[in-house]
Amino acid sequence: MLPYDERRSTGESIRVLVTGAETSGRIALIEILGRRSAASPRHRHHWEDEFVYVLEGEVAFDVDGQRFLRPAGTGLFLPVGREHAFAVVSEEARLLVIMAPAGLERCLAE
Repeated sequence: MLPYDERRSTGESIRVLVTGAETSGRIALIEILGRRSAASPRHRHHWEDEFVYVLEGEVAFDVDGQRFLRPAGTGLFLPVGREHAFAVVSEEARLLVIMAPAGLERCLAE
């Protein structure tokens, strides 16, 4: 496993748990830790589906202009091509992210 990177300007720390090299490029598994107001910029993936599972805390997702609140124990599927962003609304949150196919985790690790 790779260590957490330094806290990013967006307010979260990211750790790549499983790389595409370990799954023949099929999936990558990423853990994100964030404090209140940590957020990702609005973006879309052109190749990867993403599933985000909230392990701890509560997170607000914006998907194509629709808002979804997800507490711990729930998740959200983000299909390829859908514009999305997230923001931590609890004091802290811990997320597990599955990306398929793998590849994007190389950019996050850098």
